[in-house]
Parts: sequence; structure tokens; C-alpha cells
Amino acid sequence: ERSRLVVTGLLAAQVLLGLVSYVAGDRPGENLHLLYGLVSVSFLPFAGSFAAEAPPKPRSWVLAAGGLLTLGALFRSWATGS
Repeated sequence: ERSRLVVTGLLAAQVLLGLVSYVAGDRPGENLHLLYGLVSVSFLPFAGSFAAEAPPKPRSWVLAAGGLLTLGALFRSWATGS
């Protein structure tokens, strides 16, 4: 649980830095980069809330899937460039 919160906090900090950079005029190469940033910061909290009442084993699978989706969104964000 703490790891998920730490990772989500780090992703939120990265999104905030990206927004500051965007406002300062440093735009990404593609606007799709912005969507990937928002999606990547939302997968883990959504997975955590979705599996909050689940037994431990199914909860682990849901959180693992949320982590994999987050990694996929982060990779796509990196691949679109800045």
C-alpha cells in the first residue's frame, strides 16, 4: 500500500513539473504526451480504489495490472518524446 502511494506521489510530482514546464512555454513534441501523463498518474489510484474490498490475492492481481498499465503509459509517454 505504501509503495503504491509513493509511486503515485512521484508520478503526481512529475505531472506537476510537466505542467509548470508547459506553462513556461516548453511544449512537448506531441500533445498526446500530455494525455499519457494524466493517464499514468491515474491508473494506480483507480486500481487501488477498485480493489479496496477484494481479498488479498485478487487485490494483488488488480494492483499488478494497474502497475503494468502505468508502466505502459509511461513508456508511451517516453516514446512520444518531449
